[in-house]
Amino acid sequence: EFLWDKFCDWYVELAKIRLQGIDGEEKEAARAILISVLNGTLKLLHPFMPFITEELYGELKPYSGERAAFILQSAVPKTDYDWSNEEARREMGVVMEIVTSMRSLRAQLNVPQGLKIKAVASGGSAQTRELISQQAAYIKALARIEELNYSEGPRPSQSATAVAAGVSFFVPLQGIIDFAVERARLEKEMLKTQADLKKIAQKIENKDFLARAPESEISLARAQQQAALARQEQLKETLLILS
Repeated sequence: EFLWDKFCDWYVELAKIRLQGIDGEEKEAARAILISVLNGTLKLLHPFMPFITEELYGELKPYSGERAAFILQSAVPKTDYDWSNEEARREMGVVMEIVTSMRSLRAQLNVPQGLKIKAVASGGSAQTRELISQQAAYIKALARIEELNYSEGPRPSQSATAVAAGVSFFVPLQGIIDFAVERARLEKEMLKTQADLKKIAQKIENKDFLARAPESEISLARAQQQAALARQEQLKETLLILS
């Protein structure tokens, strides 16, 4: 979870912004952190994934400064300094919440991956607004936003809304998507979701199924029902936006 969801999904993507900058010191700091964390993670994963971690450890040696021939002969990851920072953790949590919310909105509305959008932020505490201003470059890069402005004026017409960290982000949709085409696509998906729900309900309400099926299969059916219900609500919200 740490390697994939935190390091690869977030830190590597954030580091790219620093690596593309012109400041040599910033680049070197990003590289040093990337190498140090990856190298340490490979050591911790080695007992569970010995072959791939050994191969990657060897490839990293010219950059990590490691001299041991094999991971098992190297020193365990350690530091003489407590790097924990609750304020940084909180701030990064806000950035991740905003980016995740904007990505979810893009996926809901089928906005092309490569297309950059404009967003207008409204509301939120002064502290959150200041944080958004400070981290705007990261938010814009990760959420594929071309312009991110703050306004306390009325909601832009024909706009969708993403809410994160107490802030509303309005995304004008005119010229970005074809409203009629998207409505037709979502209505078709709504019919499919409703048919899936009906089929799952028939299974769950069947006494023979409940009596004979293993508990794992019953739990799976109920989980599928909850997922379909959540998808149905999401589709309703999106269709409302496009109506």
